[in-house]
Amino acid sequence: MLDALKKALKGVSATEVVEAPVEAAVQEVQEELLELAAMQPLQEQLAELVSQVEQLNSVVAEKDALLASLNSKLEGYADLAAKAEAEAAALQEQAKLKELNERREMLADVIGKDNPGFETTFTAIGELPRESFDVVVSGFKASFAKEAESTMFKEVGVSGDADKAPEENLTMKIIKQSLKK
Repeated sequence: MLDALKKALKGVSATEVVEAPVEAAVQEVQEELLELAAMQPLQEQLAELVSQVEQLNSVVAEKDALLASLNSKLEGYADLAAKAEAEAAALQEQAKLKELNERREMLADVIGKDNPGFETTFTAIGELPRESFDVVVSGFKASFAKEAESTMFKEVGVSGDADKAPEENLTMKIIKQSLKK
């Protein structure tokens, strides 16, 4: 093997053998330094971008906190809205009951609560729109007023005072007693 090496090195000086690899290594190092120098602005840009990403992450965290706060407020407002809707429904129900009671009283004033057809009549017309109900009640009022003024229902004849029976005189009393015996 030594012989093969000697043959390969014949005509080549020792400095040439050492200098060639060193020059190649120096050339490689210089190329790497040039590449690193070219990468320096990229590394600075990368550092800037990392800084910007960190800033954006902090802004996103702030926005997330604000969003969570807004969502919590929204839930509170949704609860308030649900309560308000329930209260409005209860008020509407109360108003409806009050309206029905007022209508019941109006009808009772016209036809009387003791009238056998009162409940049937109220059931039939109680849910009508206000204007229609008022028209029906007005019709009842007019009908009952006309009926009250009708001669059919007016008393004709003598008032309740009758003539007193003539007082019996003494003679009449004696005759009645004698007949009884």
